[in-house]
Amino acid sequence: MNGLLLAFLVFTGCDSAADDIARNLTSENPVVREDSAKVAKNFGTEAVIQGLIGALNDPSENVRINSLNSLAELSANQAVPDILQLLETETSATVQRQIVDALGRLQDERAVQALITFIEKQPT
Repeated sequence: MNGLLLAFLVFTGCDSAADDIARNLTSENPVVREDSAKVAKNFGTEAVIQGLIGALNDPSENVRINSLNSLAELSANQAVPDILQLLETETSATVQRQIVDALGRLQDERAVQALITFIEKQPT
């Protein structure tokens, strides 16, 4: 399905596709949100980045994971404060690993102390 969604968006034009992605990140359908967060890495508009930042609080673990990956792919350092906030509250170990990965890929100095604190809290 991701390939079909991406092909549709490419053929319908980039600007409207980015708007569709941003809008679909708030869809009632979790599969649409998940797919949109995954393909969002191909659309670096401000609307998409803001939509991905908003999706960091999505109830779906897969949406949060895909949003983190797309934000890292887009080098969206403006998302670092929101990602750091998520690191403090996230209970899923899978999402926590994706948060650490995304912060590492973004290479933002604001994340260093938070990552050290997070790692020190992990059981040995």
